[in-house]
Amino acid sequence: MSLHQLLPLGAFVLNVILVTLALVRNGGSRLNRVFAYCVGSMAVWNFGAFMLRRAPDAEAAWHAEVLIHAAVVLIPAFYYHFVLIFLDSTREHRRSLALAYGLAGVFSILNLIGSPLFMKGVVTTAWGWAPATGPLYLVYIVFVHVCLGGGPWLLLRAERRAESSFRRNRAR
Repeated sequence: MSLHQLLPLGAFVLNVILVTLALVRNGGSRLNRVFAYCVGSMAVWNFGAFMLRRAPDAEAAWHAEVLIHAAVVLIPAFYYHFVLIFLDSTREHRRSLALAYGLAGVFSILNLIGSPLFMKGVVTTAWGWAPATGPLYLVYIVFVHVCLGGGPWLLLRAERRAESSFRRNRAR
């Protein structure tokens, strides 16, 4: 087994440790739970990547891609939710959070039913298997960038608007 194949397995183990620490430290905290969901999704993603890199044929690679995307489509919504909880602003951003989870749900369904609108299959590349994307995959990429870019934007905005040094440093 090569280092290329083992790296996702190492990342999987580290993510499982992070989830465990977050839940053991304060599993009753909404912030810790959403963090655990986000990192747990990353763990599934890494395990899927490990399976993908070991896939002997297109069918095994397709199953690994479905597993990877089952986790990856949820990460942007979990991350956005984490930032909103961190900033104590889930109420004021309730609609955008519902939209983020709604889109994650739509992409999850498209992925799990094997819709060619999301992924058509897999293709071989110089480094291994990769998804053959469908027309809605571009919408998914925009969704990822909006959610993952929206978090830092909200943090910067909160830092600038913070009246106390504690809130400013926390946002920073």
